[in-house]
Amino acid sequence: MLNSGSGFGWNADTKRVTADDEIWDGYIKMLITAATGASIVAYNIIINSKPPRQNISIEGPLYMRRALSVDHPKNFWSRYRMTPIAFMKLCKILRSKSLLKDTRAIPIEEQLGMFLLTIGQNQRYCVMQKRFRRSSWTISSHFNKVLDAIVMLNDEYMSSISTATPLNIQSSHRYYPYFKDCIGAIDGTYIPGIVYGDDSVRFRNRHGKLSQNVLAACTFNLEFIYILAGWEESANDARVLKDALNKPNGLKVPQGRYYLADAGYPNRPRFLPPCRGARYHLQKYGNNLPQNPKELFNL
Repeated sequence: MLNSGSGFGWNADTKRVTADDEIWDGYIKMLITAATGASIVAYNIIINSKPPRQNISIEGPLYMRRALSVDHPKNFWSRYRMTPIAFMKLCKILRSKSLLKDTRAIPIEEQLGMFLLTIGQNQRYCVMQKRFRRSSWTISSHFNKVLDAIVMLNDEYMSSISTATPLNIQSSHRYYPYFKDCIGAIDGTYIPGIVYGDDSVRFRNRHGKLSQNVLAACTFNLEFIYILAGWEESANDARVLKDALNKPNGLKVPQGRYYLADAGYPNRPRFLPPCRGARYHLQKYGNNLPQNPKELFNL
């Protein structure tokens, strides 16, 4: 049994709480009261210091609505790199496949608009903030969501490589059986771009404008098989093709098949360019028939 003089025990004789216990109970009550008061004060400070919730901005949706309905289609195309009809069709595809969803404040049209302005005009987030009245975090978050959604459309809209002889060649006595192993064509094109700093020198073309060299491979049904973008304009087609073949997920050519190419590409296995030193552009012939076997082959 605890000592009767202890503030934490009972008196063995009277079986009642000692004076020390009463004092201790008072301390506990004071401590609880002080802690409760401190909690209330702290809670009030946190609540009162919390910044007020910002109103949902409607300027972004209004901006896209005006761009789609009021602006001239050419102006829309120059900013977003596609026509309003193509833009709305892409929004419909993304919405129907549940790749993107309308949020409480930002519809899919605004999400796609911010994405296209960023990649098409190289717009910085600080500029996008003023235009759409959104935070940089919101713009960055939706940019990545749209990017992931576009990438997921790859398997559906990029044609797979087939080893079968294309119908265009099978049904033509001019091409079959001479081109029975040809599965498509490759070519390069120059697309304008925006480059800053010292790198702009490499991307400047012979007309003094900045552009990138883009390699594309397609079937005879005009279906894209492969696209490689990002090379500077000063890079020749042969160098771009070499890079496309060396990439882990680069251009693949089935065994025994080949692509047609123009004179800018080397004559190598799996790629067949025209004979050099002879006419091969159709407009160069006019009413003049081929003069030798090389020109006939090129034609």
